Amino acid sequence: MEEVIKKTGFFYRAIRWIIGFTFNNLMFRRVYYMNTKNIPCKGTPLIIAENHQNCLVDAIAVLLSFTDANRKIHFITGSDIFKVNKYLSSFMRYFGVLFINSANYEGAETADENKDVFEECENLVAGGEAIMLFPEVRHQNKRWLGDFSSGYITMAFNAAKKKDFLEDVFILPCANHYSRYYPIQGDMLIKFGTPISLKPYYELYKAKPCTAQKKVNELVRAQIKGIMLNITDLENYDAIDFLRTNYGDDYARKHSMAYAELPDKLLVDKQMVEALETLPIGVKGENASASVLECGASSSTKENIFAKARELNKVLQEEKISFKTLTKMSLKDDNKIFGIDSIKFNFIARCVVLAILFPFWIFTLWPAYFIYIIPTLFAKRMNDQMLKGSFFLGFSAIITIPFFYLISFLLAWKVFTVVMAIIYVCLLPFFALFAWYYRVYIFGLKGEYRFYKNRKSAKLRAAKNLRNELGNDLWSALK
Repeated sequence: MEEVIKKTGFFYRAIRWIIGFTFNNLMFRRVYYMNTKNIPCKGTPLIIAENHQNCLVDAIAVLLSFTDANRKIHFITGSDIFKVNKYLSSFMRYFGVLFINSANYEGAETADENKDVFEECENLVAGGEAIMLFPEVRHQNKRWLGDFSSGYITMAFNAAKKKDFLEDVFILPCANHYSRYYPIQGDMLIKFGTPISLKPYYELYKAKPCTAQKKVNELVRAQIKGIMLNITDLENYDAIDFLRTNYGDDYARKHSMAYAELPDKLLVDKQMVEALETLPIGVKGENASASVLECGASSSTKENIFAKARELNKVLQEEKISFKTLTKMSLKDDNKIFGIDSIKFNFIARCVVLAILFPFWIFTLWPAYFIYIIPTLFAKRMNDQMLKGSFFLGFSAIITIPFFYLISFLLAWKVFTVVMAIIYVCLLPFFALFAWYYRVYIFGLKGEYRFYKNRKSAKLRAAKNLRNELGNDLWSALK
């Protein structure tokens, strides 16, 4: 069947390479493509079902997991996201994006418009192509698995039916996980499950289609749920997410688990979240709704642990101080270096280093600043935070990076030589990363300065005590 699959064109492969370069090197610090050996070979009728955490970024990760650039992956997305005008719609369709309407969002009257799209998808799958979709329909804004639509299961069995149930159709579950959703230079992973063959369910489907669809859907959902971080306690989501983010490394050490790489952190997060969600519920005291800093609750019950986590998170946001800064900075330091407070001395020393590197930072801002700021300005108009990363990726990879890299090459060529221009353009990604991390370091230093300036305040002392108390209660409860 492989010979009938259409090859992608040069333009498609070129844009795919630029998107991949931006995705793997600039947008993310590191991307982990896991279990890609589970992807069925080219020509296999395939539907890829993924959890939906970060809009278009999720789909791009699946696309880049396929090492064969000649294998075109088709994506199903909501018509309201990218179907802005006919030109953009045609461009996205060229890259395999198919638009559907959701009855929950566009209205039930628009559902009939999807018939042709589903028919096209079924024909593609029956012809040995790969369709990628999100059973949750809309991306989530939290790390949890939403309800599944049954449309993808219907599509899979209809594709098999078009081949008179003589050929096998597969559903490949996969899941993604992000160290953080935004901004750039976080880590992410995409992990594939085991392909699910529909062939064993063909006879059941002929007799009881709904039963067959339900059984397959349960298998797909179970696999996705098993390889992602799924925080089910949405009422206490913020507290649980705060605890696993800031105490995960301590949890890993206490349980002799690795924590250096994102796949390791995912395993730790899953185990820690499960432990937190299954903590026994205690009896709420009369001060349970009051501020923890005011009531001084010290019980290690589930409610008080979550309450302290919320309170500590609130203080950190108000003071604009990170959990890391609160942990490592001392409230009082009598050590002296050349007669200067050691904390103040270290701060001055790092400022000197930043001052020395400042001219080079200015040099690296071309063209990194414009590549970053132009899509960011457009993205500010978006209400949905999850769309911003996708817009940044697409706009940068397709417009700003090619444009500014070309301009940089031509300018360098005019001033120097073509060889020097090529070397300069090859160094631009490294310059961009330096510019970004210089900026990140400045913001971190500002947080440390705020802590140092206010470290004698009662609020920071209370926050420091709360941090220690929360840790003691947490480990007492999770022993």
